[in-house]
Amino acid sequence: MKFGIMADASAPAKIIFSGEHSVVYGQPALAIAIDLRCHVKITKDGEGLLITSKNYIQKYYYSTAKLENVLSGKTINSKLDNIAMAVLTVFKPNEISHKLEINSEIPIGAGLGSSAAVAVATVTAALKIKGEKYDSKTISDKAFICEKIAHGNPSGIDNLISTYGGIVRFQNGNMTKLELEYEIPIIIIDTKIPKETKKMVELVKKNWKSNPERYNDIFNKMGTLTSKIEKELLNNNLENIGNLMLENQKFLEKIGVGIPNIEKLMSNLSKLNTFGYKITGAGGGGAMIVLMKNGDTKEAIKIVETLGYDVYETKITNLGVN
Repeated sequence: MKFGIMADASAPAKIIFSGEHSVVYGQPALAIAIDLRCHVKITKDGEGLLITSKNYIQKYYYSTAKLENVLSGKTINSKLDNIAMAVLTVFKPNEISHKLEINSEIPIGAGLGSSAAVAVATVTAALKIKGEKYDSKTISDKAFICEKIAHGNPSGIDNLISTYGGIVRFQNGNMTKLELEYEIPIIIIDTKIPKETKKMVELVKKNWKSNPERYNDIFNKMGTLTSKIEKELLNNNLENIGNLMLENQKFLEKIGVGIPNIEKLMSNLSKLNTFGYKITGAGGGGAMIVLMKNGDTKEAIKIVETLGYDVYETKITNLGVN
């Protein structure tokens, strides 16, 4: 392979519309790909793997020895090892002599699938530059390996939705795509409260082990609620969906993944022209999604921004990795 050869790819962010955490315990979840994307470019250049990104850290170099350690399960750089693994799913450590550039529109640690998007995009770019034949399942399966490094015990929904795009129902590793003929009027609020998905997943697992009967009951109810939301989505009944989102939020708080110190935000959301709102992703911090009435977003965005939060007005994207 000649030096200077380049390949690129991009993959979308996601929101979990319903079913975060309970999906790990066999319940269904609904995920939506949104039009924030992670772009990567991989170039044959030098020895080892040089990762550059303004989104993570400015620059980090993996020697062949470090790459071998990552492959063996050792932690070299907790923020980037999952990305290095994305290249390692395609190349052996001694085959890697590449520069990887990451430019992402997706806020990190907000529950919007930034780690899955960078893994999916990096795997795809690596497969392209190697010249291997691949399909969507190959990409998603390889990205799932990276997600395990990032999050410990993920469900697999993030890498799937980032690979395929659109809206999906996911349960026990099986995916069904949903087709909607309308746009869901959603804004995303990044609370800027740091969270770590791995820690939140471990917290819920610990609580479940200490009281499985209580948590299984909650997860079963969350699964039923997700199925109701799916039905209402297909019927375009936004008011019912909003009420179910508020119910979902209460379940997330019950399992201990509520976002702290956002009482003022919640109070303002309840006064706005909204159908409902909830945490999206692992919780404990990160993002919330708000379902707006009549697409009326300008006033809501202005009010939320004055409270010091970042707001994203996004759309569903059917474009997965490309």
